[in-house]
Amino acid sequence: ALAATLLHLSALPSTRSNRPIGYNSAQAMPNRPITEQLAQQVRTDYQDGNGLSKYALAEKYQITYYQVLRILRNEPARVYPTAKLDATQVRNILRHYEESNGRRGIITELATQFKVQKSTISDIVKRRSWRELEA
Repeated sequence: ALAATLLHLSALPSTRSNRPIGYNSAQAMPNRPITEQLAQQVRTDYQDGNGLSKYALAEKYQITYYQVLRILRNEPARVYPTAKLDATQVRNILRHYEESNGRRGIITELATQFKVQKSTISDIVKRRSWRELEA
């Protein structure tokens, strides 16, 4: 009787599948950088009242529901106190890299100049980190 009950319960639909898109779905891109431009678009859409719920905004902009909430609450961008570089330094790195046209050895030079690992510079110039920073 217990096995039949468990089998019966497993046939029930999952409550997770009933959540709206954008809640924390696979379609959302939780690591997507939230630029000021994107945040302004979300705020404008929400304030215009085009009938878009917070979940619909999350789906439209491919961000999570919680990111929409943070934007609408005007919560500041997250601060990373252990970061070795600040936004000004990263802009300088990007500018130097672009001016060098990616010449050989520039990543090593920049790493030495800014006292960080070569992989850090590489991640910055390939936009794997500091993506939200508009150069």
